[in-house]
Amino acid sequence: MDYWTEFSEKGVEIFAERGTISINEDRPIVAVTVVGSGCSSPGYNIVEWWADGEGLRNPQGQLIKRQRVDNLKGQHPAWHQLALSQKRKFKSLEEANEFLERLQNTTYAMTSNFTVPGSLMSGLYENTAYFRIGDAVYFDKATKSLKQVDCHKVVIRAGSLDYEDPGTQRARYPAEYAIRLIDVTVKKAK
Repeated sequence: MDYWTEFSEKGVEIFAERGTISINEDRPIVAVTVVGSGCSSPGYNIVEWWADGEGLRNPQGQLIKRQRVDNLKGQHPAWHQLALSQKRKFKSLEEANEFLERLQNTTYAMTSNFTVPGSLMSGLYENTAYFRIGDAVYFDKATKSLKQVDCHKVVIRAGSLDYEDPGTQRARYPAEYAIRLIDVTVKKAK
């Protein structure tokens, strides 16, 4: 795991664009399912599976071994959702005014007069992204034959395409993504 920010009840929260989770298996991997939610919405999940010596500029065969699922609307609870959905009892008028001011500032920062995508209340639920990979067959020009490409390692990336903690010193874009479950399907042993 690289570039993760937090490990809590939300799951493993990784930095968008930089965070990764790598999984290696002895048997060939044929599918990966990722369950999680973003700090804001919309989110995305990416799975890559490059063999040694290949990448975007020199993939083996016709497959680009990178898949992406976009527009994931699920979002885990953040301060703003909790502030709008939980009952509060204030000890003083000052405490209530401070809370209301924070709520107003956060709402403005998340909607920015509707010029930013905004994820004010995009849905408190999980996303499930399924990736069918492996078992790839391609035509090898050198040997003029079909070649089997097995996948033994996947790299998972994820992020959210909106701001996180807008209006604060911690504000960042793109926002992070919490991954709670990864299900890897491998080929049966012969």
